[in-house]
Amino acid sequence: MLTTLFIVLAASAVLNAAIILTARWHVRITGDSAQFGAHKSHSGIVPRIGGLAVFAAAALGVLMAMPKLYPAANYVFAAMTACVFLMFGIGFLEDVTKKVRPTIRYSVCIAAALIFSLANAQLGVKSVDVPLLDAALAFAPVSVLFFAFAVAGMTHACNLIDGQNGLCAGYAIMAYLALGLVAGLTGQAALAVICEVVIAANLGFLVFNFPQGRIFLGDGGAYLNGALIAILSVMVVNGGQGYISPWFAMAVLIYPVTETLHSMIRRYREGRAFYEPDDAHLHHLLRDWLEMRSPRLPRYAALIPLVLAGGFIVFAVRSAPSTSQLVMLCMAYVVSHIALYNLARARLRAREAVRLSD
Repeated sequence: MLTTLFIVLAASAVLNAAIILTARWHVRITGDSAQFGAHKSHSGIVPRIGGLAVFAAAALGVLMAMPKLYPAANYVFAAMTACVFLMFGIGFLEDVTKKVRPTIRYSVCIAAALIFSLANAQLGVKSVDVPLLDAALAFAPVSVLFFAFAVAGMTHACNLIDGQNGLCAGYAIMAYLALGLVAGLTGQAALAVICEVVIAANLGFLVFNFPQGRIFLGDGGAYLNGALIAILSVMVVNGGQGYISPWFAMAVLIYPVTETLHSMIRRYREGRAFYEPDDAHLHHLLRDWLEMRSPRLPRYAALIPLVLAGGFIVFAVRSAPSTSQLVMLCMAYVVSHIALYNLARARLRAREAVRLSD
């Protein structure tokens, strides 16, 4: 596997470098301009198709790993690659056209997740350790639909946090690492292999994305990571045969889930559509807060939410069997996230008040 992972890492790095070096020929189509959208954090025009390199390298890694695994795993991996390609594809289409409506993207993600579920013995969320909900999830259609909406939701949650250099890929690497460790500890070697392959593919991208921001994941790359993290979370929990609490998945996903729900509530209170992009996410406030101290610091803004989320993910791995500990962990993260958000907003408002008074 070390040789495979090295090849995946190298392939991802080479493909990302190729996209950057040839940008002058395609950036009019593939570029992300700071002048379009209030949520942009960069200047100039940057290629936003790094997800293409990540997907291609990860697919290569899966193909190289499949002959070493048992036939059933090969079928699951092939189905996973095909369905994730649909989600990546609709995101990539948005990257190059910027005309695909959110409802269409979300619908395609739901459809792809349903296809994957039905192709794999109605894979679904079997339990959330809440008696009334578990009774409903025992009904296969409910379990499958819950799975599909969760996967589609996670694709968009990862896209939402993809607003700062290194943030989405950095979080994805931590999530894959946690899922891979728990999969390995519970005898799910095939799933651990998938996690390792996608970690390598994201690392090849990250060397060009953080801190320089020479290339972005784009919607395609964010959808790819979000979909895979959600699917693998369900599969790792289900394959844990009762050893892993369903709340382990929530603890791993808690950062993008919290950011998404908090943003939806904030936009509702402001009288705006819940899917309307803005520059008031946690990573945006941290970027502006750091810029107050030095113009060189904003490029490292992703490190703060990553360190916060990473600490909770480490504890999630250690507490994987315990629902009570994981529930408390999730609650503690939500409180920490909102406290950090309010602190950053308060500091920015105080600075603005001082500037206006001068």
